[in-house]
Amino acid sequence: MDNFRQQFLLQLETQLAGNRAVITQMTEVAQKHHTDFAFIVEAIVNRIKTAPYEKKIHAWYLTDSIVKKVGGNFSAEFERHLPSLVLTCMPAHDAVMRERYNKMINTWKAIFTFNTVETILNNFKQSHPEVPQPQASSVLHHPPVTAPPPGQLPPPPPPQPFPSSSSSSSVLHPPPPPPTTTNVPPPSIPTPTPPAANILASQAPALPTLPKGIALPQRQPPKAHKNKNNKEEEDKIGGG
Repeated sequence: MDNFRQQFLLQLETQLAGNRAVITQMTEVAQKHHTDFAFIVEAIVNRIKTAPYEKKIHAWYLTDSIVKKVGGNFSAEFERHLPSLVLTCMPAHDAVMRERYNKMINTWKAIFTFNTVETILNNFKQSHPEVPQPQASSVLHHPPVTAPPPGQLPPPPPPQPFPSSSSSSSVLHPPPPPPTTTNVPPPSIPTPTPPAANILASQAPALPTLPKGIALPQRQPPKAHKNKNNKEEEDKIGGG
């Protein structure tokens, strides 16, 4: 194997990942060695098959660059491999990668035949089916209301199914109103009724106030009245 082929294989394995400048340089090498198109295409196809998931996209970008900028025998040789490669070696398990690959394939309509591009697109859709969007099953659809004939009463509305516990949680209930607060006056404490003596004392007239220096006369105790018989006894005792 000559130096050119060894250098090309080394770049495919070690320098291609995420480097746009390397893709441009390898595209120029392919154009310079266009007589070795069979070797170059086979080397890129093998890299697409064996590269890790996250590095396959870079080999696909190199393929896209060569068929667009060089074309000729490269495009015809790649056209034989692309339908099977897209079906098995174009991983796009997320929406971003799926969009990148789909956009790149659609640009090939100006390079390959119509049948080839249609086959590539069909294989890509077959290997990467779109995830269906969930439908809103919780929305209740009511039948259209028709007016009854003249003179006839409208039929009663059909009974609505009671929502299950799983669907009832999605119904929004308005929050309860906040409790109303009123200013209640504090309870009055009854004043105790005073006793009767206090009432009488409060109703008695006040005593007059004497002038200064005048005292009330002292009340003398009553004198004892001597009995007549007692008087005679005292006289006898005194005379005796």
